[in-house]
Amino acid sequence: MANINVSVPLNTQVVGGTVSRVTLCLALDISFEDFFSRVCACMDLDPLEASFGYKFHTDRVRDPPHQLSNKEELRGAMSHGADLMKCAQSRVIYLEIHNLVCCLYLWSKMV
Repeated sequence: MANINVSVPLNTQVVGGTVSRVTLCLALDISFEDFFSRVCACMDLDPLEASFGYKFHTDRVRDPPHQLSNKEELRGAMSHGADLMKCAQSRVIYLEIHNLVCCLYLWSKMV
């Protein structure tokens, strides 16, 4: 249980585009810098402009994603994921990444 599945969205910069997802298997103790770099590379985002959030299956759909912008927030996400994996009997646990730059744009259009 040293790894967690991270679900990363693709094509989030394309307005109206079809969003697909790819899964990365990352160590629970990965550094924030390495995590951020890998997710940015996978999503083809500029690290200087990227902003991420996350959700687990236990979060409500309409609630905004939890902020994921520093090592403390990543440690909290990984700790919560590890707790969920300990309790899971058959469910595969995913740390679902959200592109907050894209989400903020879409939310501003809905208001």
